[in-house]
Amino acid sequence: MSWLDSNSLKLTKTALDDLWLSQRYSLENIANADTPNYKAKFVSFADQLHAKITMSKNQLDRSRVVSDISDDIDNSIAWVISDTSETTREDNNNVDLDSEFLEIARTQLQYQYAIRQISQEFQRLQTAITG
Repeated sequence: MSWLDSNSLKLTKTALDDLWLSQRYSLENIANADTPNYKAKFVSFADQLHAKITMSKNQLDRSRVVSDISDDIDNSIAWVISDTSETTREDNNNVDLDSEFLEIARTQLQYQYAIRQISQEFQRLQTAITG
């Protein structure tokens, strides 16, 4: 595993991809807020990845955990889930604009944090190389 292929960078890249997907579906939900019978969609990725990593840690000895966590990160897939909850609206649409705008703000903050993590990782590498 090279220093550019570390688990922390892989995890951050996966998080950025999944945050982009989450943002995309939030915007799609907002665009369809007035569409009759439209059901809101959301992206689930953190729970699945956490479960995989926890399982790897519990099942394997310490020498194999790092490579297996790398495999778990590589094989994680974001799930797009339709919200099938009931709605009180007459048009059977369950998009809650307040929730969607809150989700967009949360996603933007997480995205900024992930970018900062990558920047700091490369700053540490630059310091290690140049001294």
